[in-house]
Amino acid sequence: MTALRDSDLLISREALNALKAILTADDFKKLEQAHSTARAREESFQRFFQEGMRQMRLGALAEAEKALKAAAKINPKAGYVYSALGNIYYKTGKLIDATRAYVMATTVEPRDVTLKLNLGMIFYRRRAFKEAAECFTNVGKMVDPKTQQGQYSAKMLKKIKLDLAQILKP
Repeated sequence: MTALRDSDLLISREALNALKAILTADDFKKLEQAHSTARAREESFQRFFQEGMRQMRLGALAEAEKALKAAAKINPKAGYVYSALGNIYYKTGKLIDATRAYVMATTVEPRDVTLKLNLGMIFYRRRAFKEAAECFTNVGKMVDPKTQQGQYSAKMLKKIKLDLAQILKP
């Protein structure tokens, strides 16, 4: 079954031919239909995603957002789509939408450190210091403190403490 999803059409076609030999005609027809539908769905997803990224590079953020939302609707488990949407919302100052997008991205890809850093920065920019500190603390636990991400998260935690001290200063 994995061979059916192979990006090499020759491998995919040979896997389909092998299944044709062992399945009943009805079962094979159902499988062939499902396979065709899945491939068309993936192609549609890729088209929308690539168009969204192209529009983003061109600075046409509204068009990029539409295309990326369409891609996310097709494949809601693609964390990188939510990340791209988060970037668009951040650039356009829609911080609540950016937060939602990065929360979705980190939900889908919980081990992606970059997504957690981006979510932390959104929280920080919104002055949601508690949530930002949680993000940066989690990143600190996930990476070596000597890495760029580890150093950055430690720097942001210090910055949050300074900001809070300034706010709470009598």
